[in-house]
Amino acid sequence: MKKLLFILIGVGLIVISCKKKSTEPEKTEIDKNSATSLAPAVAYGFGNMQKSFLDPKSLAPTYLLSQGSCEPDISGDTTDADMDGIPVNATFNYDCNISYPGGTMEYLGTLALKDKDDSDPTGGFYCSGDLHYKQEGLQNIEWRQNFEIDVNKSGGAYSGEISFGFEYQGIEWNADFEFTYNPEDPTDPYVAGTLNFEGTYSFTYEGKTYPSLTIKGENLVFVKTGCAYPESGKITVSDGKNTLMVEYNCSSYKAYYNGSPLPVAY
Repeated sequence: MKKLLFILIGVGLIVISCKKKSTEPEKTEIDKNSATSLAPAVAYGFGNMQKSFLDPKSLAPTYLLSQGSCEPDISGDTTDADMDGIPVNATFNYDCNISYPGGTMEYLGTLALKDKDDSDPTGGFYCSGDLHYKQEGLQNIEWRQNFEIDVNKSGGAYSGEISFGFEYQGIEWNADFEFTYNPEDPTDPYVAGTLNFEGTYSFTYEGKTYPSLTIKGENLVFVKTGCAYPESGKITVSDGKNTLMVEYNCSSYKAYYNGSPLPVAY
């Protein structure tokens, strides 16, 4: 969960840095300028999704608790026999308002976690959340997040559906997609593997909305160490007419708008 929050907030900061003031009307198609702004968010956010969405330990409530002194009210069965960080079936309700030297922090919302097989740490899980964080004082930060992650194991492979929405500093994005994931090592599945996904994506900033985009990730190969991004693979975002494509190469990526390179490669 902590990794997921950092990734989404980081993407928001990337997009904010790319914003330009404009009086143009709301757009529903991807033009070259919007593709240039959107490419880093797609590359970074979806390029890290293997660990952000599929690793149970990154979703464990202990990560949320480590953020400060916000203790949730817990209901349900918190048994975790396989020690994968996901309880049998538990809900964590957060309602915290904490004062500290120079400011305040408010954390509200609900996190639900369910282990599909508590005898198998690789057995799949379900997670949903609706969270709101606000900090005022030395830093003013506010974000809202909702998500639903359903990971199912079949043999040595995984499939399922992921949806999430995020609002941060006037930026909002939402995605809903189905995925398949084939781990490199079925006994330690979350550290390396190949991910494919396809679904819908919407994005809003400065009052401009791109509401009906499709997104597709193809053969995203995640390795154990040494790569900031997938070792290989690509992600394509389309409005039905125009296309943004991001291609990965371990420590970097390149972006293309309708086949032409964009000046945002890293």
